[in-house]
Amino acid sequence: MDVANVSAEVSSLVTSIDPALRPGSFVEVGDLLIQLDATDYAHDLTMARQAVARAVAQLESLDIERSRLNEQLELVEREANLAQQEYARAIESYEAGAGNQVEVDRRRADLTRAERATSQLRERVEQLDPTAARLAADLESERARESLAQRNVDRCSVLAPLRGQIETIVVDEGDRVGPGSPLVQIVSLDRIEVPLQFPLSARQELAVGDEVELQAEGAVAPCWTARLRRSHRLGGPRAARWWPMRN
Repeated sequence: MDVANVSAEVSSLVTSIDPALRPGSFVEVGDLLIQLDATDYAHDLTMARQAVARAVAQLESLDIERSRLNEQLELVEREANLAQQEYARAIESYEAGAGNQVEVDRRRADLTRAERATSQLRERVEQLDPTAARLAADLESERARESLAQRNVDRCSVLAPLRGQIETIVVDEGDRVGPGSPLVQIVSLDRIEVPLQFPLSARQELAVGDEVELQAEGAVAPCWTARLRRSHRLGGPRAARWWPMRN
C-alpha cells in the first residue's frame, strides 16, 4: 500500500484544519487538509509583483526612448548628408571662381555641427544597450522572486497528495511548523501488497507480471485478482516469496 507522510514546506502557523479531518476519514487527491498562515508570503508576493511591474515599465520606457532617439538620429543623419553635399558644392564653386571663402567656411561649419550631432545621438543610442541588459536581468530576477513567493503562498494550503485514509494528524491549530515538520499521514488502500510463499519449484511456472487470484479464508471469502510484482528467495532451499499487488 502507498503511504504519504505530508510535511510542511514553509515556516508558518497552522490556522485551520479541515473539521472533517480525523484518523480514519477518507480524502481525495487535492483535498485541502490544513491551512497555514499565508499573510507574510502574500505580502512578499504583492511586493514581488510590484517590482515586476516596475521593471516592465522601465523596459517599456527605455524602448520608447530608443525609438525617439532613432528617429532623431535619422533626421540628423539626413541633415549631415545634406551638409556634406552643400559643402562639396561650395568647394566646387570656389574652385571654379564662382564662390568665395566665406561660403566655404560657413558650409564647413554646418557640416561639423551636423556630424557632431550625429555622433552624440549615436553614442546615446549605444548607451541604451547596457541599460536594457541590466533592466532585463532585473526583470528576470524579479520574476523569479515572484514565482517563489507564489509557490510559498500555494504551499500554505496543504493538499492531499493521494487518495486514501487519514492515519494520523500530528499538528493542532495554532502550532508553528517549519519546512519538513510532519503534518498528516495518509494511507492509500488502492494497492495492497500481500506476501505469499510458494514452493521453489513454482518459479518455473510463475513470473513477475503474471495475473493471479487471491482467495481469502473465513465465513466471508472474497476473491481478488492480483498481479505478481516482485519475488524474493527465502533462506530455506524449497521456498520463495512473491508479492502480488491488487490491480
